[in-house]
Amino acid sequence: MFRAICVLGPCALAPAIAISSLTTLSSADEKARSRDPSAAAHPIPPKVLAKMQADCLELSDKAVRRMLEPVASANEKTASFRAVINSLADGKRLYLLLRDFRANAQPGVLYSVYLDLPHNPSREMEKQHFVGIVNFFNARAIPNPPRLQKSRHFVSFDITRLVKGLAAAGTLEHKPVVTIVPAGTPANDSKPVIGEISIVEQ
Repeated sequence: MFRAICVLGPCALAPAIAISSLTTLSSADEKARSRDPSAAAHPIPPKVLAKMQADCLELSDKAVRRMLEPVASANEKTASFRAVINSLADGKRLYLLLRDFRANAQPGVLYSVYLDLPHNPSREMEKQHFVGIVNFFNARAIPNPPRLQKSRHFVSFDITRLVKGLAAAGTLEHKPVVTIVPAGTPANDSKPVIGEISIVEQ
């Protein structure tokens, strides 16, 4: 059974991420501040390493899991996220991007995000795979969110240290899996969705 964990003290004090802000909390690497690696201000575009193939991820009152498909480079026939990480150049950073937050109404809960979290994890496993916390406080609240135009709201997490740690422990998957767990019961009919999830190298 999944449990939403709190790595910074009581859950009431957990930092809420401003979805519309360009600077967000990086829980997986607290010394490196999150940013949008694909922002136009950067002269070199980020390299997409893996991304969600479905149109959107619909959240619920239970943990939801979504596998990201690795993106093969021009000279590769198949792609392995683990192989890419093993050859990551010095100075490069990895970011988990969650874009296009929409909801029928405010869910009223925080969501914990994990990378490659095993099924039925222990509390120690949850800590080892924890990425950060997101919310829908600034998400676009309009009926029928899966059919809406995309919103501009996003969250980015620097997951460089987390990914390297999982790789060293042998628990990094060839295809990364993102798990999102609500810290409580979302409001009825809130129907929160995340339109895009990807991992990029910058």
